[in-house]
Amino acid sequence: MNREEQIANAEKATVDSIREQRFAKTAELVKIPGHPLHTFTLENEALAKTIEKCREALKNGHVEYKQKKSVSLRSIMPKREIFFIRI
Repeated sequence: MNREEQIANAEKATVDSIREQRFAKTAELVKIPGHPLHTFTLENEALAKTIEKCREALKNGHVEYKQKKSVSLRSIMPKREIFFIRI
């Protein structure tokens, strides 16, 4: 292994180590109720569920098309969530 390969491997190891530390710290912060990362995680989970419902509705033909290519998904959306998706 030449010197350039050793330097490249050392840099890669350093970057991997920093990435692992960041992921570990993020995982800790996500567990703290009220922390913005915790809130974002909950929002993302709720949004993922909503998107899955939308996909199922599109797949099953339970979608009402409106003007300007807006899709009304009120029948499958919980209150105060996303009501229209522009496509």
